[in-house]
Amino acid sequence: MTLKHCKLTFHQKSQQSQQKAYASEDLALCSKEFPTLKENDIVEIATTDDSSSSFLLKVTKGSLRDDFTPKDTISIDQAIGTAFQLKPYIDVTLTKVDAVCVELDSVELTFKDQYLGRSEMWRLKNSLTNSCVYHKKKIEFCSSTIRCQVHELWSGGLVVTSGLVTEATKIVFRSLTSMVYLFIQMSSEMWEFDICGDLYFEKAVNGFLSKLFKKWKSNGSNHEVTIVLFSRLYYEASSLERFPEAMRECLLTDYKGRFYEDFYRVVVQNEKYEDWRNTLISLRQVFVDYREYLLNFHQRKFPNIKVPKAYVSSAAQGNFLEVLNMSLNVFEKHFVDRSFDRTGQLSVVITPGVGVFEVDRDLTNVTMQRIIDNGVGSDLVCVGEQPLHAFHNKATHHDVDDYSMPHWINLSFYSSNKQVGYATFVPRIKLPSLSDSSRETISVFSPQWRNPLASIHLGDESGWPNSVYDFDSYDDSIFKPSSSQLASKQRRIKHMKRPKTLVDSDFSRIFMRQNSEPEIHATTSTDMYSSTTSIATGSSSLILSSSTQPSSAITIPSKIRFRKSDNVYSSSFGALNIEPGSFSSVKPRVALTPINDRWIKEGTASGATKERHEGSSPSMSSHGGSPKELDFKGRFGNLRRPSRSLINPFDPSHAVIKLTSNRRRWTHIFPRGPSGTFIQQHHFSTGLNKLDIVPEGEATTAIGNTMNDGTHSLSRQSIKDSPDGSTRTKKVTRLWGATGEQEWTPALTTGVDWKSLTIPACLPLTTDYFPDERSLKTDYLVSDYSLLPDDVNADYISQRAIYRRPLTTKEVFFELVSQRLAQGFQTVIRPKHEKPPIKQQSSFLRLNILGIDDETEEYFLSIGRIFHQISLSSSTITVTRYRPRHPYPAIKVYYKYRFYAPNNNNFEVSYADFSTEKLENYNWNYLDHYICTRGDTDFALTENLKYWRFRMFILPINQVVLKRLMGEGVSPECNIYEPLKLEEKRSHIQEFLKFIETCINRIRRPNTSIPKGPRVNIVGASGGSVSSMGSGSFRERVNSNQLPDRPRIRSGSKLAEKQRHESASGRISPLDSPLDSKIFSLSGNLGEPFPDLTPLTFPPRTENTTEGELVPIMCLKADATFKDIVIAMRNQATGLSFIKVTGLELHPWTFVSYDAIMWLINRMEGVSTDSKAMEIFDGMLNERFIIHASGDSSHKFKNGFYIYYISNSDIEGMEPLIPHHDNGMLHNEWMEVDVPCECELNIDSVTKNSLLNFDCSSGNHKWKDVYVDVDTSRKSDRQEWGHIRYQSLFKPDEAFEITVQWIQATGSIITDLVQAWSRKAQQCNLQLVPVPTDPFALPNYSSDPLRGPIKLTIDSLTEGDAGDSSLTPSEVMYFQHTVALKFGFVRCAPHAPAALFHALKPNDLHYVHSSGNMFLIVPICQSVADVCFLWSWNYLVSKRWRISSNPALGDDTFMFKVLHDFKSFCANENNRLTNFWNSTVMNPQSPDVDETLLDSSLTSVPASETL
Repeated sequence: MTLKHCKLTFHQKSQQSQQKAYASEDLALCSKEFPTLKENDIVEIATTDDSSSSFLLKVTKGSLRDDFTPKDTISIDQAIGTAFQLKPYIDVTLTKVDAVCVELDSVELTFKDQYLGRSEMWRLKNSLTNSCVYHKKKIEFCSSTIRCQVHELWSGGLVVTSGLVTEATKIVFRSLTSMVYLFIQMSSEMWEFDICGDLYFEKAVNGFLSKLFKKWKSNGSNHEVTIVLFSRLYYEASSLERFPEAMRECLLTDYKGRFYEDFYRVVVQNEKYEDWRNTLISLRQVFVDYREYLLNFHQRKFPNIKVPKAYVSSAAQGNFLEVLNMSLNVFEKHFVDRSFDRTGQLSVVITPGVGVFEVDRDLTNVTMQRIIDNGVGSDLVCVGEQPLHAFHNKATHHDVDDYSMPHWINLSFYSSNKQVGYATFVPRIKLPSLSDSSRETISVFSPQWRNPLASIHLGDESGWPNSVYDFDSYDDSIFKPSSSQLASKQRRIKHMKRPKTLVDSDFSRIFMRQNSEPEIHATTSTDMYSSTTSIATGSSSLILSSSTQPSSAITIPSKIRFRKSDNVYSSSFGALNIEPGSFSSVKPRVALTPINDRWIKEGTASGATKERHEGSSPSMSSHGGSPKELDFKGRFGNLRRPSRSLINPFDPSHAVIKLTSNRRRWTHIFPRGPSGTFIQQHHFSTGLNKLDIVPEGEATTAIGNTMNDGTHSLSRQSIKDSPDGSTRTKKVTRLWGATGEQEWTPALTTGVDWKSLTIPACLPLTTDYFPDERSLKTDYLVSDYSLLPDDVNADYISQRAIYRRPLTTKEVFFELVSQRLAQGFQTVIRPKHEKPPIKQQSSFLRLNILGIDDETEEYFLSIGRIFHQISLSSSTITVTRYRPRHPYPAIKVYYKYRFYAPNNNNFEVSYADFSTEKLENYNWNYLDHYICTRGDTDFALTENLKYWRFRMFILPINQVVLKRLMGEGVSPECNIYEPLKLEEKRSHIQEFLKFIETCINRIRRPNTSIPKGPRVNIVGASGGSVSSMGSGSFRERVNSNQLPDRPRIRSGSKLAEKQRHESASGRISPLDSPLDSKIFSLSGNLGEPFPDLTPLTFPPRTENTTEGELVPIMCLKADATFKDIVIAMRNQATGLSFIKVTGLELHPWTFVSYDAIMWLINRMEGVSTDSKAMEIFDGMLNERFIIHASGDSSHKFKNGFYIYYISNSDIEGMEPLIPHHDNGMLHNEWMEVDVPCECELNIDSVTKNSLLNFDCSSGNHKWKDVYVDVDTSRKSDRQEWGHIRYQSLFKPDEAFEITVQWIQATGSIITDLVQAWSRKAQQCNLQLVPVPTDPFALPNYSSDPLRGPIKLTIDSLTEGDAGDSSLTPSEVMYFQHTVALKFGFVRCAPHAPAALFHALKPNDLHYVHSSGNMFLIVPICQSVADVCFLWSWNYLVSKRWRISSNPALGDDTFMFKVLHDFKSFCANENNRLTNFWNSTVMNPQSPDVDETLLDSSLTSVPASETL
């Protein structure tokens, strides 16, 4: 309905605009001119000029203005006018439209250079519901900390420019800054030519990669990329004895018994480039000698030993699934070392083949489940020609092969734009080249060969079509269901078409196929042989095989008796696939036969005759994948599994499969086409073949629901009434493809999915699969529990000395959903007519006493085969969990390979293991209570919760050296660092404590500089009284909780009972005292607690009086009592600075130990060192004049940031303060750190004899945890918090570790918090540097399989004076330690997860460069010949962390300069190493330290349990 023609104006949208009241709205108009418009109406604004632009806006309450003065005019946001290229004051038409007609099916949002978790995605999606969006609209969320842009809008199968977001609209998030792994398969085909005359390597690099990088640049993508070249080398050897002993450490064998090794070379690692052209040059340079380097790798290492000949495998035999699992090992730890600059994970494999791979079945199942569970995008880009069959998977287990079609790999085929001058025909197969020896006629009647293909005369070009054998009958028989399966289907579905009858008795054996996707199969007593699998991608396949013995040949039935005059053509002629040169040994093969090199021929009736011969097809041959070394054949005999019928990849339209949640996990990232089906835009197909999906628990049918247009759609489901009157939804989809709804035909053309490769999609938030009621009863175990947040929080509030506002029941409910989404769950979109499942086995019984059904809000979520139902009814939250009754068995595959790290010069042996995760073991009950109690100490974060973490080092900044290395007068040598002086160490300690105080503990420090002037001698302190303490002597904690917010203590709680007991005994509790009490004043003023103190008199201030002379310094005599010290500490003018109390967190008169020590040194005679001051405070603590803030009387007085308070236990007229005795509260609220005394600062932290006593295991480090309010500015739409894990000891010449941990926080808010800390650290002459949890990734099954250290040897130590055989390992390590210090490295304590500790040697020394760019390890060596360094880069440093005070941080030029100079130094260029050796180790006057100080001088603090 057209409302009016009017003029269009613009206004600048701003939330804080004071000029126009409607400036925060997209649309503003006069309500009197549009009386029919009301709030929430949708209007279309269309221009009347030639541009014909139109867009939709929603009328809000602020849009309808009575004070909108312009007549016949509307105003829109300036950004909207810019997006649609509109000019002001043009004529537009305003039309009211029906909201149902403009609903959007899906919206794609893009974002860049930020971390956006799934919880934030869900909250952002909810904020967009019932709002209008338009193309390129900029969306901000969470106080503008999250920013994204609308990329694409879909409605009714078409791309639109604007529309309405509803509850049913699917929001797809795509990241322009993802973590991308590009794997380039360097198989033998890379050195072959394609149909255009280019090498496949040139086609992959110069063609595909070049175009991909250009698209990245044009779209503004800024991915963090790792490029890896991988190959598999086979060796011509029949036994292990033919290999040298040192060569056997990385050898593997496949199911054929062939020996092979896998090689990986990282060319680019974790890099972000604006221009990737230089990378293409580097790849071409590596390609020049890549093959020769691999083939002669071992021969160079063992020149005098004969090494078996090696050859590069084909693409089909390559290590395809292994590289995917390597990336998965990295991606599944996305919560560790969480980067704030990127979101999303993508693995791209570039192969010169056609997508056919021979792989291990177990490894295939592991890969499939890991990819699906972790929500990782996996793309396969084939530069070979697209074949004529669908992407399929062929598995073989004990003489039985089967096919399936994996949907978890997104397939693309790249073809160049080159045109062949003599023809326009584009072949879809790669024709084999036949050798001369194979050009002979093979008689079909030869008694020794029973294969019908042997009758083909290769010299005759017309020989192939003259086939007298019925390949179609063979296809029908081989893909025919078993008799038992057929009978079962006939009983359920009478109208199902019966399969064809076999025409030959030799084909009486039929393969039965399971009605499901490939399941996880463990190797058991009935499944003992190595398994191999073949998977195909889209138009390609993976071949699965497990047999170890070749079987007899298969006989293909003949159509008619053989006659040369007959000219019979087989309709399946395109299925032929011949290996080059195979006819000399007669090894032809028909595609889709059992291919695992075991040609099966049923013999005579007795079955005693079996003929065997081996063969291999380039696209369908078998492969060993993971090595299996166990042979159970002698013990168990030939064990066979039930056979499976095969899926015909040339005609997959008739297969029937079961629908599972895995099948629908990624479906919602695809838009719906005009027919209503999900489509992949890089697929082009025709035809209307149908394929059913059978939901779990439903009967299998042959005919699925079909829309009027002949297509299938899950959104438009056909609802039929069952005989019992209930409704049932019939879901249908296709077996092939990622969507399951797009048909495959031989005419299908698959292009390159540039959108997925350029702006990869994140795992969608929604799915549409949930088991039916029958399946829930039979296949799942049900358990549930209930949460009462109000009751839980009331109990915890009454037992804690600190109060935090608890989460409401509604907030807890939404957070339970949010946490599951963050861990990979998806919300299930269920049709409204479906009833919720009945909890038949539930242990929870909901009672409704009044008989009134409360309105219940619920969410259904799923991941894998695990489903959660979260319901909210009144104040009760019920969590129902559905777990599979028979979960997948755990499978772990161990893998060895050779790895070439960047800047390294050799392939090193490394290890990895690939295993599935038991998702059903996640402790959701524990996490739910953690959320409900706001991270209480009773529910600490544990590793199995997979919480997010970010590790950082606090390092000093040496600007003087940086100027010499990077500024004017650049020093060519980098070993110019000197040890810190005593004054520099003192300064670093003070600056560090200031940083901890202001950033972590959030205390506002006043001017605490010690006033200058003469000391005032105080003879005694027994008369008069001190005036009331002013507020200027207190330091206030920012954002601390106020007492009035605390709820009343519940009757019967433990804390209330303790208060009554203390009050009855005459002891006053702070909780019982009034707010205006003189005993416990929250304003920081005491009435008259100490009546025996006298005020100080100060000289009058004059014009000539300076600030330093105004306040005289109080000087305590050496014999002053503890009581005198307390009085002086509380003096208003010259006393100690206290922490202001704004709640019940701390007692009054609370101070920091380091401040007290410095105050006493400047106030008391005879106290000149911190050790002496600590002795005095220890005595005061023993006499209970001061107490640790936790109330723990056994807590000693420590130097650093430790909190104590003054007790009034020995003062006349005062009752003692009662400590709250909540030790966990204080340790969880305040970050307390030790600092060394001044006597320890003069001691070298490392001696020659102390190095071997150092243990890097976690038991020798004391770590603490503290609660932190991450959202101090209240930017988030919810309550958020986190934790900090930190070292308990700070040393100015070593790195201090601090790790932020969170599970209930927004990533962007954590980013702002950490960046604020970084800016504050610069003001304190410190730097905050991100560091990985495992910087070196030493060879280990739990480490990053694609990273490794650079090994730097010191060859000169074996020669001359440096090669003295009397040197001990500790002396050599001490020399290496001094070298590291000279190059600017500082000690750091390793703090890796427990899974990585066994890879770390306890005596290794760990370092980080003072610039934060590099890491170094000095490994312990048993001999001088093994002396080396291990070097690694800090890949977490990005542009975000570069600071002006440290220009070297993240500077590649500086990093490579230091590495180059370090290598030159180790190579003893210009005798630099020898001279340094003589001046340190060989110098008899080299400084050493008393060995009694070893324990106190180590980097690690004394062994203690982690707090």
